[in-house]
Amino acid sequence: PNAELTFIKAQRIENIKNEKSAIESQANFLLELIKRAAEESAQISQRLDSTFPARLFDSINENISSTSINDRLIGIQRKRELFMKFGIIKSEDTFIPRKFSNATLGKEYSTVLNLYISDALE
Repeated sequence: PNAELTFIKAQRIENIKNEKSAIESQANFLLELIKRAAEESAQISQRLDSTFPARLFDSINENISSTSINDRLIGIQRKRELFMKFGIIKSEDTFIPRKFSNATLGKEYSTVLNLYISDALE
């Protein structure tokens, strides 16, 4: 069949099919995935940035509770901490102020934070 064989020869993993090291093949594959993810991230960021004012005005009349915002921010923070643990991001700063958890937000702040959370989860 079309099964790909990999042998260890002289402490090198070799891909018999291409005579190219399997490690090199996998490294190139991962590099390509990282490049595509970075390009996609840049496109999403650009789209979200350019549409932010319009989306903000569209969402002004939404009612969002402080509890909902706080819970969603904590979820984002946990995801960031996981990314830091695996070295995907380096920032150790937390973005949720301690005083926020008990704060009552004005409608304007709630709207902006809700939009920020939606963008962060995009």
